[in-house]
Amino acid sequence: MKLLRERIFVYGTLRPSLAPPELKELIGQWRKVGDGFVHGRLYDLGEYPGAVLDSVSETRIAGEVFQLPDDGATIAALDLYEGFDPEDFSASLFVRRKCQVTLEDDRRIECWIYVYNRRVAPSTIISNGDYLKMQAEAAVKMEEAKSESPTLDQTQQLESQYVMPTYARGPVMFVRGKASMLYDDKGKSYLDFISGIGVNVLGYDHPRVRRVLREQASLLHTSNLYYHPYQGQLAERLVKASGLARVFFANTGTEANEGALKLARAWQRRQGREDKTEFVALTNSFHGRTMGALSITAQEKYRKPFEPLVPGVRFIDPNNGQSGIAEAISEKTAAVIIETIQGESGVHPVNDDFLKAVREACDKVDALLILDEVQCGLGRTGKVFAFENTSVKPDVLCVAKPLGLGVPLGAFIVGEKAVDGLKAGDHGSTFGGGPLACRLSLEFMEMLQEEQLLQRVAEVGNYFRKQFRRLQRRQSGLIKEVRGLGLMVGAELTFNGKSVVAKMLERGFLMNCTHDTVLRFLPPYIIRKPEIKEMLANLEEVIVEESKQPGQD
Repeated sequence: MKLLRERIFVYGTLRPSLAPPELKELIGQWRKVGDGFVHGRLYDLGEYPGAVLDSVSETRIAGEVFQLPDDGATIAALDLYEGFDPEDFSASLFVRRKCQVTLEDDRRIECWIYVYNRRVAPSTIISNGDYLKMQAEAAVKMEEAKSESPTLDQTQQLESQYVMPTYARGPVMFVRGKASMLYDDKGKSYLDFISGIGVNVLGYDHPRVRRVLREQASLLHTSNLYYHPYQGQLAERLVKASGLARVFFANTGTEANEGALKLARAWQRRQGREDKTEFVALTNSFHGRTMGALSITAQEKYRKPFEPLVPGVRFIDPNNGQSGIAEAISEKTAAVIIETIQGESGVHPVNDDFLKAVREACDKVDALLILDEVQCGLGRTGKVFAFENTSVKPDVLCVAKPLGLGVPLGAFIVGEKAVDGLKAGDHGSTFGGGPLACRLSLEFMEMLQEEQLLQRVAEVGNYFRKQFRRLQRRQSGLIKEVRGLGLMVGAELTFNGKSVVAKMLERGFLMNCTHDTVLRFLPPYIIRKPEIKEMLANLEEVIVEESKQPGQD
């Protein structure tokens, strides 16, 4: 279809009065045809309401009609902003389609319109278009708040004076996001390939997330002294998805791992095995930064400042095959804890034969097998849990990262064998499993199935690694290996990758470097193939440039 002299009907943030900074110049080139409306149903989805066209509905959605410039670049830019992939409708957050618009003079003309591309609960329908007025008022307030916001320099100064200096932040301050894009305080856009370290798997400003935040705003916290409607429902979802039996909710991944360690020791004691107190973990492991989690973390750079740590921990190297398993897992072992995919050490999936051998060794001595899927679980690999890609089932499973969609939430899920390990009063959390976090998590678990996110992660992840390996073949002297599963990808360089991350930040791409030489990618599950292609094209240029810098030999 020739995209020349097209018209567009806009009813949300594409209206000139509400346009985001990055689109103001583009929208300023449009010529207004007039005001009008479409028949449809308006959904209360936040900053940009979505519409489902419905010719029999009496609801009218008010908007404006504009004539677009005589080029295809405008439509392409709008598609990118709205997250629409013309080649893959099913993967698009919004879709562009034709609609009949009735103008004020009763003329009917055909226009493009962007509409939300997912199922929305009927309870979110608004019976009229008055929400658009509220939207405009909210936009004015947002602009006023933005003008009063501190600059990056001011923020850096405040943090240098009042915040503990534990983070080496990149020189950028983000103020908002949309889909897979983040925007800094100057309006520059960045494609996000790290998603808050694997947390923001639905990207930013997702309509279903905004709806839950709005509906749940009246009850954020109750403590675990009382019931609320969502913790039990979420526990049921996690139990049925994992095939395990019970759930304990915490706030973070390290808390989930700490709780699993406590469970293991308490369970062994309740079985009358008080001498079974040791733990076994893997070399290059990372399980968190609290004292117990650090004790089972093998990397010296994390352990050294805080030693002595909790005693009774042994480490085995998964790269040595099954050697050392029988010696390490003994009659004193309470539990073995393993990341199904080692993330912090450079994205290393643990070999299935090794996992099976560990499972057998645990069963032989009645030790629990704990799988840490804080980073690799909950859809990241194309399965709900990463262990589903193996032949092994854990006794305890730890999850966090995307579980609360940005609101802190972690959990350990326990198999029937060990559910009597903890009794009332043995463990607890003030904030763990609160109403807001659980409500968001329920929405996420529904979306994994309803919106075919798992299939999408598998498909787009395969595309990502395939394209990356093509790049590796072109630059075999600079990229040692590309590995991973689903949308958890690591690329090991032959030189230090920190400068690559910094240069990619300058170009508007977010990723990180772990283990000094491994570029780690944990993009949102809604990342699109054209965005991956764009990132890889820039990455190749940067890798070549940085490999030539002094000290990179």
